[in-house]
Amino acid sequence: MRALAALAPVAAAAWLGVVNDWLDNNRLDKPHSCAALVVAFTQLGGMSYPQAYSRAPRDIRAAARRTCRRGDATRIRLGMSNATVGAVAGLPRLALSGRGCWVYTTRRICFTHGRVSKIQRVTHG
Repeated sequence: MRALAALAPVAAAAWLGVVNDWLDNNRLDKPHSCAALVVAFTQLGGMSYPQAYSRAPRDIRAAARRTCRRGDATRIRLGMSNATVGAVAGLPRLALSGRGCWVYTTRRICFTHGRVSKIQRVTHG
């Protein structure tokens, strides 16, 4: 776990690498980390982009589903990087996640500068 805790937050170069990989030929050809795919997906959600790129979020989401392993959101701690969260907790619920917070079945994890700054329990009623 110490090795995971030492992971730095996903750099802009990593998630932009996902976007640029897709822009190269409208598909992802290179391997990307779970966290880089999730950050790229959440960043694209807040951008306005030409209709020609409308497949990018769908394709990145599909790649994240293939790449991210199942994890345990209860193991997330304050201060962890978003890269560590991706490694520990796996794929969040992308439809509910955004730039600042990722939503898992039992937790909502918010980030400041790529590090966990808030953990909220998700209750279903």
